[in-house]
This record gives sequence, structure tokens and C-alpha cells, in this order.
Amino acid sequence: MSKGIGRLCNLGLIKEASRGAGGAPTYWLPRTSFSLDERAEKVVSEESLGVIEDAHESYVVARYGEGDIAGEIRDASFGLLLYGLLGTVSSAVLETTAYNHTFTLAQTNSHQSLGITVDDPLTGQDIEFRLAMLNSLSIEVALGEIVKYASSFISRPGADVSRSATYTAENKFTATHARVKIAADLASLGAASALSIKSVKANFGKNVMRDHTLGTATPEEIHNQQFSADGELMLNLENETYKDYMLNNSYRALRIEFINTGVTIGASSNPAIQINFPRVHFYDWEGDRVNDAIGTQKLNFKALRDVSGGNAAVSSIVLTNTAVSY
Repeated sequence: MSKGIGRLCNLGLIKEASRGAGGAPTYWLPRTSFSLDERAEKVVSEESLGVIEDAHESYVVARYGEGDIAGEIRDASFGLLLYGLLGTVSSAVLETTAYNHTFTLAQTNSHQSLGITVDDPLTGQDIEFRLAMLNSLSIEVALGEIVKYASSFISRPGADVSRSATYTAENKFTATHARVKIAADLASLGAASALSIKSVKANFGKNVMRDHTLGTATPEEIHNQQFSADGELMLNLENETYKDYMLNNSYRALRIEFINTGVTIGASSNPAIQINFPRVHFYDWEGDRVNDAIGTQKLNFKALRDVSGGNAAVSSIVLTNTAVSY
């Protein structure tokens, strides 16, 4: 095989119709980096043979796939990652050919699994990682940047397939499309004013585990476990409002959204992502008072379950695009 750069590799995603079924990708996913590959756990025999060498044989006891995928958020294919993140989706017509896909947190330990195809000309192989479960996802944007994501997956070991990549045009989001709102409660977020934010990051964790059984090295199942969400805001240091949120333990509702107003879908809609946290608490406030620069502040938040309102820590993520369903 000839040598090549990573840009030659292709990555495809599909929602599995049944767990571990795999299938030809629905979307071929441009990415900035990925490290998804086959892994193995091995044990070494500790028997002694009357010599001083410490071992003479080893065994593979577990095989699986694991790794990271990072890229720029696109309005259609990103829906599969959101499905894998929260586990439930409801799709509805917004107007004409524009659709809203509302992702909500499934209170189960078997969220939607994905099939991930790696078309790799560097090794001359096409490999599909089935029963791929999203382990973590982060969404981040800063001034002058494209909205980006980073994700990690755990799956069954790769299976040989033969597939060719076909990419489709999608819409992206940049810092100019980002808005952050804070309000007293979820119902008040719609009327709240957008904050003057410098950067925002949201992190989601699912603590995925491989469920192995005797008789095989391949995991029988892969389960998501406890769910967590947190993040970070950065803005100018103009008052102590956000510091007081931390000191006074003030709970607030938080919304992060991206609306690409430069693109029209349907008759008058725009590609969009809206992330709703009904109840967050703030911690690790830090003010930065550099002598020769505008003062800034950094504020971390953690999403909590809204018991009185009956809402999950992430009450919904709404994706607006022209896809009919997921």
C-alpha cells in the first residue's frame, strides 16, 4: 500500500435498526480528527517453568472498538450524535420542508446505538464498528470560530465491510450564530435576552461500560450508565451577578442555541440547535483582571434534574433542518 494522510479516510454513521445490526451509512461525516480503532485486553500467564523469564504466553480476553471523533457541527448528520446522546427523538414538520427534531433523555441504560464505518485507504480496509455507543460529547464555540464537537465511542470490534463514501451538503454554525440565555426557569428562557458571551462549552457524559460474559471476547452488550452535563461560560467582567449566582447557590435555567440566519430552509426557517438546561448551579467563578486588557470572568455550571418541574437535566435538544426523521 502507498502512504497517505488522514484526510483520505472516510467516516460514515447510521442509526442501528436493532442493536449491533450495523448497516450502510446514512451520512458520511467530515471530521477534523478521529482515533476509533480496534482494541484488545490481554492477560499474561504467570506460571514458572524453572527458568528466570517472567512469562511464556499471553491470551486475548476482550476485543472491542474505542476512540474519538471530532469535527465541525453540521445540521443534518449531527442529529445521529444527538440521538446517541439522549436516546429519544420526536420529529415534526415545522413548516413546509423544515423539520424540528426534539431529542430527550431516555431514562434507560440502552440508548440508541450507531454503526460507524471507517473507509480507510491507508490500510486498504473498510471496517464497521457495530453497537457503537456514545460515551461523551462536548460542544464548543469561541469568538471567530466554527461551532465544533468532540465525541468518544465504545463499540464491538470491527467487522470487514465494503463501502464507498458519498458526502452531501450540510449547513454549519459559527460564533456569529451562537446565543446564550439565562432565566429564572425554563418557561422564561424564550423571553430572556441573549447574554454578551465570549465563549461557551457544554459537556455530556454517559459513563458507557462494556458488558462481557464468559465464552467470548466480544462484549455481549454496551450500556450507558449515569448521565451528566456541565459546561463553561466566558464573558466580560462588568458586575458580580454571576459571582453571586455561585455564592448564593442560585439555580437558573440555561439555554445554548445556534441559529444560522444566513440560510433559509422551508419558507422562512433557519438551521438551528437549541439546548435547554432547566436547572443549573454555578461554581468555580473566576475573574481575570489583566492590567492592559478588558477584564473577563469564567463561570462553570452543572446541569441538575428539575424535580419540581419534572424535567431531566437536559430537558430537550431541538435540531431544525430539512431531514424528515432519524
